[in-house]
Amino acid sequence: YFELHLLRTQYLAYYLLAQVVSYVTGVTLANKILLGIAIIALPISIVALLRSLGRDTRLAVFAFGLTYNAHLVLGFFNFLAALPLVFFGLAAAVRLREKHTVKRMVTLGILLLTCFYMHVVPFAFLGLGVLLAFGVLTLGDIAKEGDVLATFIWFAILFTLSGQLNELGFMGYLG
Repeated sequence: YFELHLLRTQYLAYYLLAQVVSYVTGVTLANKILLGIAIIALPISIVALLRSLGRDTRLAVFAFGLTYNAHLVLGFFNFLAALPLVFFGLAAAVRLREKHTVKRMVTLGILLLTCFYMHVVPFAFLGLGVLLAFGVLTLGDIAKEGDVLATFIWFAILFTLSGQLNELGFMGYLG
């Protein structure tokens, strides 16, 4: 059914976690456990971000709405598992902005690296958030480059769709 090719995937973190847990529980239960952890971690991560921003943490109750999305329905569990990493990473960036310490830098670095190897799309949002948190980019900069950003987003969508169609054999069928 599935083969593990560690060097040919950007989803390495999720696959390694699932592989380790599946030795004890089997593949299906391992994925259910990881999804359960991700769903529980999401509001916790949003609480961490809200605390670092000095905001009302009760807003984290709305996090569960983020868990049921198209990525979950389509089986992109690694995307869902990366969502808590985004919010924990943003919280770490805000804390690092307030006070620079080696521990905070290492924490942010580990979260960025883990998020990258979990799923690249949440990593891109985390990277953008970190740039905004440190003032490297401003919302005005993003607004000025809106057309360029929209072009990149559409290109990424088309690239992803063509890759998935190719994996399903559709491109070979057309050719």
